[in-house]
Amino acid sequence: IKNTTINQTTYVLDADNALFTNADLAVETDQDRKHLLKWAGGMDIYDIDDDKISEETRQSLGDQLNQKPYVISYFNGSKAHPVVFTGSNEGYLHAFDSSDGEHLYSFMPFEFLKNIQYMDSSNQTKHYGLDGALYSHDINSQSGSAKTMLYFGLGRGGSSFYALDVTERTQPKYAWSINNESPGFNRLGLSVSQAAVGTIKRSENDTQDIVVLGGGLDPNMPYSSEQQLGNALYIMDAATGDLLWSISNEFADINIPEMKYSLVSKPILIDANHDGFIDTFFINDIRGQVFRCDIVRTALKILDCGRLGVAQYENEDLVFTNNIDVSISSGLGGHSRYQFIIALSSGNRFNPLDIEEQNRLVVFIDDFIYQPPEGYQYTNAGSIFPNDLTSVGGVLDKGGHRGWLFQMPHIGEKSFAQTLIFNDQIFMSTLTPPVNSVNPCEPVHFGTASLYGFSLKDGEALSNDQDSYLLWSDEARGLPGSPDMITRAASATLQNSINIGVDQTNIDLDDIVLFRTYWYQSR
Repeated sequence: IKNTTINQTTYVLDADNALFTNADLAVETDQDRKHLLKWAGGMDIYDIDDDKISEETRQSLGDQLNQKPYVISYFNGSKAHPVVFTGSNEGYLHAFDSSDGEHLYSFMPFEFLKNIQYMDSSNQTKHYGLDGALYSHDINSQSGSAKTMLYFGLGRGGSSFYALDVTERTQPKYAWSINNESPGFNRLGLSVSQAAVGTIKRSENDTQDIVVLGGGLDPNMPYSSEQQLGNALYIMDAATGDLLWSISNEFADINIPEMKYSLVSKPILIDANHDGFIDTFFINDIRGQVFRCDIVRTALKILDCGRLGVAQYENEDLVFTNNIDVSISSGLGGHSRYQFIIALSSGNRFNPLDIEEQNRLVVFIDDFIYQPPEGYQYTNAGSIFPNDLTSVGGVLDKGGHRGWLFQMPHIGEKSFAQTLIFNDQIFMSTLTPPVNSVNPCEPVHFGTASLYGFSLKDGEALSNDQDSYLLWSDEARGLPGSPDMITRAASATLQNSINIGVDQTNIDLDDIVLFRTYWYQSR
């Protein structure tokens, strides 16, 4: 039931809770149902610790493959009390006190009750649980009070998408959920897309908090065929989950014929004029198409959308699972006005050891900050295509510069993470798969992790060697994540501050002084 506190007797996973039926847990007998509910309630019915005692609390946590923990800070006066949220492939969302690890509560989506029977260690089939990305946002409720919402999909665990009201630190509420059987959401695939949340202005005096969500992953690959699921973009009321607009290639509120492939990435929301409201958002699909949507607020419509660009040629089979990176800059391509800079790198996360494709980094330049071109016609052919881009090291067309691209130097080298744009520079991490030895006595290597750097303006190298874009490389310790940049508060400079996950690159950047900015706002 919407807006219902989760941790009340009605919803407790306990063997004595008769509200859960045998059908809910996909078993035939009451004995089996009670047995599985004991496990769901935290009992060690499978004797995981092998101490021959099953009537005890289970000291274990399910695996996490594609999800990072998420922290929300709660304040009591001036003191912060952070809570760490994390999902697991056992099917739970867990909440822990960050100071001492105390378990505050767990929430299991209803559809995972049927998976409990597979948690026996003798079962060798992999079952995904709550595997989607977490994201929180403060919104205004219908009563006008502020709420802290936690949004998450199930990732590889299913097509559902959930919203919890976690305003009260230890009293979470179920807010709403959707799946591909909900009216209007029939294109929703596996919910791997991370939600983006913001506020739009529907009219001069009417604002609304929205959730923008990619359609997710079609479980029936291959990637080169047109998908039946996931090729949609959904905009929902952030408080209620009500569908406001759907966007797809057909039978949607807004139809874009080219939107034929899964949208697994996170939408990027932009407030271009800094008035506190979303003006534009971008998202890419798994085939490297980039779409743009705009809040237009005309007499006929509020939202308009179209395709901006395509990051691969027709005869290629590249996969783009990374989020795009969007920045606003000026002076690119010979222009003095502000422009959107959209960066996207390719890499098949579903087959990281593939050594057949040559992947790339693509940077699109969109000259239209405050309103899109008529009919989203960026070129005479409509969208921006690879042939419209300049390969790094080439001569830029100052009159019609649409962007540039960089071919990764090694066949099979791929990027698995969003780029980092800072100070008109762009950084990209990659993995080059190993050529493993046939000698079984030699250790298996993950491959080589690398970090590349470019001038955002034209793709020129940042290093003194103008022919080398490589800033750092070393043996990989996993799939390289997005480059991180850390500032030094004492000196307000950036130096040796770019890392890739646990890897310290020790890159010697030029010092860039950062200035503190202060302001006040009249109410």
